[in-house]
Amino acid sequence: EIEKDNIIILLHQKNIGYGAALISGFKNAVRESGI
Repeated sequence: EIEKDNIIILLHQKNIGYGAALISGFKNAVRESGI
């Protein structure tokens, strides 16, 4: 049970990192296109 919780936490942290990367990439694209 404890291992399963740790895996869920790791996956959640990866998803947060992926979302942050997407957001920063989107902001950079907007800045470069001048919108």
